[in-house]
Amino acid sequence: MRKKRILAIYNKITQIAQKGTYSFIEYYNYIDDIINNSEYIFLQDVFSIYYATDIRLYRTITLLKQQTWPIVLGDTDTTFMYRLKSFYDSNGVYQIGQGIYDSSDNELLGKFVELDRIDTVNFLGVTYSIPPHYDFYRNTDLSVILDQPKAIILQVQIGAFDNDLKVLLNDPNMLLLDKYKLGVSLLI
Repeated sequence: MRKKRILAIYNKITQIAQKGTYSFIEYYNYIDDIINNSEYIFLQDVFSIYYATDIRLYRTITLLKQQTWPIVLGDTDTTFMYRLKSFYDSNGVYQIGQGIYDSSDNELLGKFVELDRIDTVNFLGVTYSIPPHYDFYRNTDLSVILDQPKAIILQVQIGAFDNDLKVLLNDPNMLLLDKYKLGVSLLI
């Protein structure tokens, strides 16, 4: 019973953390629920076993929640990272830094660079994303700058050298995970 409850609490904390940084309120509420249900001892065990942290050192519940949230986040892969790793594994590639490598022979296939999309240019009815350092587009008569919410452009460099082909995956309606998947398909 005890081991099962410890694992259940850990799994719920992991589930919350996988949602990302901004799910801290849900985390705080869950910690409150655990304490209100007299399960503090189980929470101690979760942090001792899975996070190598002694939560008895925190003087208040507020401090416990605030100071353990970054620990939990640091030790939890987001759903995005989990799905990306699963995709990489099924396609025989892995990533170190920006480099994408073939798992079978460790050959560098290319690089992925995430760029913030801060502006778009509309030219002849087609909207193009502009990375921050592409000032050329802003200085032409053709461009009409539109205010759009920020999105990420994935720059895919095909090959191991800086002068190799670079492709920008910049569809603002495409999920970042889908951009990574498309990038991998361009590399393999």
